[in-house]
Amino acid sequence: MIEFVVASLLAALTVGYWRLCRSRSLPLREKASQLVTDYIERDDVSEDDARSMFGAYFIATKCWFLPLAVVLSIPIIPYLALVSKPGDKSTPDAKRKIMTSCMLFHVVRNPIISVLCLSIIFAWTMVFVAGGLLTRRLTSVPTLNQLLDILSMLRPERDKHAH
Repeated sequence: MIEFVVASLLAALTVGYWRLCRSRSLPLREKASQLVTDYIERDDVSEDDARSMFGAYFIATKCWFLPLAVVLSIPIIPYLALVSKPGDKSTPDAKRKIMTSCMLFHVVRNPIISVLCLSIIFAWTMVFVAGGLLTRRLTSVPTLNQLLDILSMLRPERDKHAH
C-alpha cells in the first residue's frame, strides 16, 4: 500500500512539474511567435529568410528538437571545427533575437531534456574545437627559411650593440 502512495505522489509531482514548465514557457512562446510574425511581415525580408525563421520557430515547439540537434551535431561539429574556414558573414540582429527567443522558450518548456542535450553538445563541441585549434596551429608553424629570415633581420641589431 505504501508503494502505491509513493508512486502516486511521484507521478503527481512529475505531472505538476511538467505543467509548471509548460505554463512558464507560454509567455516566452508568445513573445517568440510575435517576433517571428513581425519578421515575416517586414518588406525587406526574403521569402527564404521568412521560411527559415518560421521553420526554426516551428521546430523549437517540438520536444524532439534538442535530441535531433544532438544527433545532427555528431557529424556537423567535427566538420565545422576541423575542415571549414571561419566565415565573415554575421547573423543579423533580428534573426539572432528570434533564435534566442525560440531557444529560451524551448529550454524553459523542456528543462531536463535541454540540460542533457546541451551538455552533450557542449562536450562534443569542446573536443573538436580544441582539436581544430591544435591542427590549425600546426599548419601555421614557421618553416626553417622563415626562422632564418627572422634571425637575419635581428643580426644587424645584434652587431650594432656588440661594439
